[in-house]
Amino acid sequence: MKSTPLLLLALIGIAFTCTHAFADVALFAAQELQLKDAIPNETEWDRPFEDPLPALLTTSKDKQLVQLGNCRDYLAVRNQITGSDNDADYRVLVFQTVPCIALSLLKTASIAKQSALPKNFHSYTNTAFYPATLWPAVSDEEQKSRAWSTGTLLTYSKKTALRKINTETLGLEMSGYGFHITLLARGDFNHDGWEDAAFRWKGYALQGSYIDSRLVVLTRTTENSGFLELPLKQLLAK
Repeated sequence: MKSTPLLLLALIGIAFTCTHAFADVALFAAQELQLKDAIPNETEWDRPFEDPLPALLTTSKDKQLVQLGNCRDYLAVRNQITGSDNDADYRVLVFQTVPCIALSLLKTASIAKQSALPKNFHSYTNTAFYPATLWPAVSDEEQKSRAWSTGTLLTYSKKTALRKINTETLGLEMSGYGFHITLLARGDFNHDGWEDAAFRWKGYALQGSYIDSRLVVLTRTTENSGFLELPLKQLLAK
């Protein structure tokens, strides 16, 4: 009977741990997305871009240059876009529509039942946790490299920490190139019960014209393990 209090304490501890581990994790949308709630409403899809974005659409029949006025316009033709009226405008198009893809993920997101993600990514700068695929691989050789496709930023860059660019953005520079990541949204985007995080990613050359943008989704199911980058095509197809 003397062991009963200890047994009760142990059971309470187990119950608390289980409850904590499986507590629902609310959806999160960054201020940049300008949403009233974490899930976009109908009017927020129609919020106009600063300027209409010229997009070249390619179908099996022809090519057509159209002007995209908002996220609804963009998402309706996203898979048909193959360019713009020039390279500079295409880079602007890709950069400014990254939040639209984040809205699309939030629209279909589930509330995560579990999370192994850090509460504050901005303080999570150890490159050992981030996949090497965040590095802007500008050549075919880099993209085919196993070190890039399966390694970490630490093993690939030999840099131990991401740099805090501002209060919301982390980045890394080396060998004439660099990238920034900015958190846009959190939620269960692939519906496996675990929390995922979506970032605006921007790659650039320190000298030269290279610049690229995309949405990156990272996740993990074990604390203190490395992040996995989820394929965006699969998430948008759900």
